[in-house]
Amino acid sequence: MPMRLRRIVPTGLLKGGCMSFFETGAFSLCAMVLLAVGPMAYGQEKEMSDQMAARAATKAPQCPALSGLDLKTRLIDYVDCADPSDPHPFMDQGTSRVVRGPAGTYRVSAPHAHSFFGYRIRSAGKDRPVLVVFEYPDDADRNIGFFTAESGLTGGVNADWGLETGAYTGWPYPLSNRMQYHTFVWWPQDDWPAVIVVNFNRFGDGAAASRIWVFAIEGALPKLEVPEPDPFAPRRLGHYNSRGYYLAQRLYFGLRSPNAVEHMLDYFDYIGVNELSWGVCHSDDATIPSWGLAGTHLDEVLAAMDRRGRFSFTACLYPAQDIRVGGKRLSEMTKEEYAAALIKGCEEFLDRYGRYRSLRGITIGAMYGIEPVAEMLRRGVARDVVDAIRKKRPDIEVATYLGGRALHDEYFAPPSRGSSAPSAEQVCLNWEASGKNWSDWLGEQALACWKAWGQDPESLRGAGFTVYEQMQPDDFRVFQFYGSAQNPRSLIYFDLDRSQKRSDLISSPYAALWNTHFEGHIGLVKDYNFWFTKAWVAPDFSPPPPWFLAPFATALALRDRQVIIPGSWNVRYFGHEADSRRFARAFRSLPPVEMKEAPSPVDSVVVRWAVYSGKRYVSAVSRIPFASQVTIDGETVSLPPYELVSFADSRTSAPRVEASACAEYRRYLEDRISRLESLINKVRALDPSAAPDIYRRTAQRARDLIRAGKLYEADITAAPGLVNELELRGDILDRPRLSAPRVAAAPPMNGNLNDWPAGASDIKADTGAELACHMYFPNSWTGPDDLSARVRLCHDGQRLYLGVEVKDQKVVSEKVQLYRGRNRGREVTHEDGLVLKLSTQAYRDWKAPNDGSCRPEIVWSVQLPFSQEETRGQGRQGFSYVCRKTPSGYVMEGSAPLSELGVSAGGSVGFLVMVSDYDEYRIPNLADSAWAAKQVLLVPHKPNFVYYEDARTCGRLELGR
Repeated sequence: MPMRLRRIVPTGLLKGGCMSFFETGAFSLCAMVLLAVGPMAYGQEKEMSDQMAARAATKAPQCPALSGLDLKTRLIDYVDCADPSDPHPFMDQGTSRVVRGPAGTYRVSAPHAHSFFGYRIRSAGKDRPVLVVFEYPDDADRNIGFFTAESGLTGGVNADWGLETGAYTGWPYPLSNRMQYHTFVWWPQDDWPAVIVVNFNRFGDGAAASRIWVFAIEGALPKLEVPEPDPFAPRRLGHYNSRGYYLAQRLYFGLRSPNAVEHMLDYFDYIGVNELSWGVCHSDDATIPSWGLAGTHLDEVLAAMDRRGRFSFTACLYPAQDIRVGGKRLSEMTKEEYAAALIKGCEEFLDRYGRYRSLRGITIGAMYGIEPVAEMLRRGVARDVVDAIRKKRPDIEVATYLGGRALHDEYFAPPSRGSSAPSAEQVCLNWEASGKNWSDWLGEQALACWKAWGQDPESLRGAGFTVYEQMQPDDFRVFQFYGSAQNPRSLIYFDLDRSQKRSDLISSPYAALWNTHFEGHIGLVKDYNFWFTKAWVAPDFSPPPPWFLAPFATALALRDRQVIIPGSWNVRYFGHEADSRRFARAFRSLPPVEMKEAPSPVDSVVVRWAVYSGKRYVSAVSRIPFASQVTIDGETVSLPPYELVSFADSRTSAPRVEASACAEYRRYLEDRISRLESLINKVRALDPSAAPDIYRRTAQRARDLIRAGKLYEADITAAPGLVNELELRGDILDRPRLSAPRVAAAPPMNGNLNDWPAGASDIKADTGAELACHMYFPNSWTGPDDLSARVRLCHDGQRLYLGVEVKDQKVVSEKVQLYRGRNRGREVTHEDGLVLKLSTQAYRDWKAPNDGSCRPEIVWSVQLPFSQEETRGQGRQGFSYVCRKTPSGYVMEGSAPLSELGVSAGGSVGFLVMVSDYDEYRIPNLADSAWAAKQVLLVPHKPNFVYYEDARTCGRLELGR
């Protein structure tokens, strides 16, 4: 059947062939060549039929991503994202562009968070599996989300999702400067579902994709065959999900499909996962009568696992303090009542589900937080609960996780978050005074956090728990972006995961890889700006191939593992099936005993061995992002980046390992050390105390390690987190510069910025790159008329003059009732705003914590002319202004005496313009929080800390002499 849909298309080339940008820096897309997008209008009708999809498929080049997937496929559709005449129904905000970059030609979204473009594609029919392949460039620092959408989605917060994963490209991983591939195995329920490419970068380059292939998968997904040394006690490669009902029945394996459980098991059989685990303490997951739970979902899943006989299951019990037992909350109980309530719930769970052979273990707490375990330890009942479970079922494994404190709560959170644990700036500053090795120091700081949270590993082991070492390999990206964290020091979490000291403190053969997922209100709403409603998303991101396996390799290099279980809100393996299958086969081919480490002349590869059941098993895992090789007993073993290779033979002695240092890795590290040394010099020139001598000694030690052939030790010595720390300090001490030239006479202040003196600076913010990132802002920016600003600045030796002209097609102040989500019906005021911020000292304070205390000293709020033609007002330090309505928005002109600002000609002051925009009454895609705007524009926009409160996001305004 033909399908009639509206297509939103690009509206034209950007000015001058690249994006205009204010004086503080150059947007990287300016280095790319914009291609062939002439002016086109919104709302063109598009038809797409099966025949047209088939014709599009005939134009498709061979898909490079099919290798390694072992699937029988038939191409049914093909999208050329770089072709403006591609026939598929297409939607964006009118702002995506086709560009040529180092990796090739592709479509890129606008450079602000939550910008997107999407297509309708042909499926193979309801509930039939397809393979979707996204081709995207790995040539700039990006966070690219790849999403699916269907008609069955409601878009509610934490209610339903499609497939939502993505790739972060760039630092600290190398750029390949070539196209990479993201693969989805998907069971659509619509004939014409949608795929979406969404930007989750806080600042910089947009999301991008070049081509999309859609294949029907013919026949069953092939089960990954693994020569397990002991099929009855195999190594376990798992998947953990926060909620099982989402995983198996509602979302990811056929949206509410009656066959979803079987699809799920088919998928995990295919990629080589043999253990599943998820939370079962929600009402629709499992039945635990005394805890008020009556779900039946888990029965269906365990029965299906038992029929297959190849899976084990670990149930995650999370007895939150608000659970009521006998009419009393757990938090209200005495110690004895608390223990009895916990034990009764666990026994009820085992009474019902213990009959299933697949049930192998129970974890208390969750990967996203073990608060219940900390409470059990605090109240002295943890050992009683563990012993009761083991007494009832001695064969059941009882475990917990040790990693970050809670869901979306950083390890090194600000002290204002209610913990005595070290904060990020304290970790860095105290390391400088310690003189210790950075990697070991991070391990010690992790232990300090665990103790402060009541999660000391010794206490957990003493209570009888098996402890998973929980690594969080994506925190360094997430907390740079997420919510109120926006922590520019988050790259230290990349270093934390590689700390041998931290790993040794837990000392566990069990590893959990928790993906602290992003979240965001992207605000796609049916019949408003998209085909389907997809308002709230919770995507998981990973590095692109060949670096996707880095967290697995790191976990395995730190020590031998019997269990590796990634966890996430979505499914970490989505997008990376070929890499996952290779790793699964190699890992599960190893014996269920601890393997010994073999001596090696290089530290970038870890070789282990064991003799088991008459065979010798050998593994080699690469720790580095470059291809390398080793020779084992005279045989060359090639290792792609972060690859695990394993084999078995009839020998019985330790393998003889020969290897040379990887030259490409060496050059990569030498470049990083040079970068660190350059930053030391730059920062010292700005403030000698901001780059103490320990940085120079660290750089020198890293060079000495390279000369000694210890490349990996040099890597974790001159670590990315330390480079980032000096970059941050340099950024704080040398913020983007704006100028207020000295002029002979004051501007006329007549509402026309064109009449200002020619010498006054003239800054334009009209590309979308100036929009601030916030997880609750849809940022549905459609171009400069939607929101842009022109800023003029000057002084006459007596007063500072500021002119801001805002283009905004709807300037609103409305009392509205929120119409969706948890705040539905609440009356709030949505009001556009203009705020000017100045800082005399705080904006250069590189030692201040990220807790909201480092605020601009001067804030001027401008009353906008909502119902009148102009407004007048005053602010602190003698500021006065006039704000006039214009046909396209408004213009504000104001001034303040320099003497009141504490600055004079030749001096400087921190400065930021902040424009907030709600647009119209009842925008259907706004978030359901009262304060959540559509978008906020900043001049300048080079974010570090929380943009809406921290002075260090100000630029440096220099007054001409």
